[in-house]
Amino acid sequence: MSPDSSRSGETPHLTALVALRAACEHAMADAARGALFDGVAGMRLCNAAYDVFECDALYDMAGDIAAPMGLAADGSPVLHLADRGHCDAVARGDITA
Repeated sequence: MSPDSSRSGETPHLTALVALRAACEHAMADAARGALFDGVAGMRLCNAAYDVFECDALYDMAGDIAAPMGLAADGSPVLHLADRGHCDAVARGDITA
């Protein structure tokens, strides 16, 4: 995959995952020697993992995954304007759910 995500159509999250995988591959030799955090490869791995797993990135990733399914990041359905009238009618008691 191309490092230029704007050209290849990759999302920022996919780019971060690709970078994490590459960092893991580069750090394998150091890890096998028991020296993962003694060199540049281990530090790059830590940085790449942080880019993927820090809290805001996880929330953004959840939102990106849920959106095509019509869900918010918390799993609740995303209401569209067409749905809003039905919800208001249910709330008023005009329609039972």
